[in-house]
Amino acid sequence: MYRTIATAAILSVGFLAACEMPGPDRVETSRPTVSFEYGDDEELADATEQAEEYCEAYDQEARLSDTDERDEGEDIAIFECR
Repeated sequence: MYRTIATAAILSVGFLAACEMPGPDRVETSRPTVSFEYGDDEELADATEQAEEYCEAYDQEARLSDTDERDEGEDIAIFECR
């Protein structure tokens, strides 16, 4: 019987100690983003549709936030969910 009480007391102390441990402090958060390669206006339109589908998971709308032109012919479109 004393063993059961001692075990319960040890588990209770361990549980309370775990609950009181401080967690990591959030330093920065950012909006979800998604990037797509595209070669022409039609592919950019397709990328926009895919970005909209992606952002729906966050109950937000996709906004084109930046593009990166590359020499190889495939550019990058970066969308931010807002």
